[in-house]
Amino acid sequence: KYIFRDPGEDERGFASDLDECIRKEDIQLILPTYDDALFHLIGAKEIIPEHVKVTFPMDHEKIRYVMDKKNIPSICFRAGIDAIPTYPISGNFKISDIERVISPYALKLGYGVSGKGFRKVDTLQELKEELSKIRKIGMEDKYLLQKYISGTVYGAAGVFEGNVLKHFFSYMYVRRYPQPAGNP
Repeated sequence: KYIFRDPGEDERGFASDLDECIRKEDIQLILPTYDDALFHLIGAKEIIPEHVKVTFPMDHEKIRYVMDKKNIPSICFRAGIDAIPTYPISGNFKISDIERVISPYALKLGYGVSGKGFRKVDTLQELKEELSKIRKIGMEDKYLLQKYISGTVYGAAGVFEGNVLKHFFSYMYVRRYPQPAGNP
């Protein structure tokens, strides 16, 4: 078992710990399990040997773009994949903007791991109440609204060499709570 220093507190220490683990365990693939790990690993990219495959591009801006859920529908569209409409909750947002969306609804943070800040909302009245709470804490620009879709949840990732995608794969979540919306 390895204990890594907090990269937010000691970036060099984290890189040193990562280097030790990669060497001692002969690591061949790095598969981060949460969003912050991506940025910390990119920050220590000089430590990761070229023979070690990674499942993320070594580019902060690409990661930030893909991790911003407001961008997902346009990414899907460009890839020829249908995606459900996504409505950013901002100062200009009005309930009338989504009247054509049939409940239930999904409110979720526009960044971070799936499920973080997620709320399933069953009625228009509940949606109004949730939006009021979000606005009171000044977070409306951080949330998105979508039609809630139940069913199997899938994810997708790739294996990169630097910034070049070499392999693409998708996977099904066996256990996931809360069930996020927006996955085709």
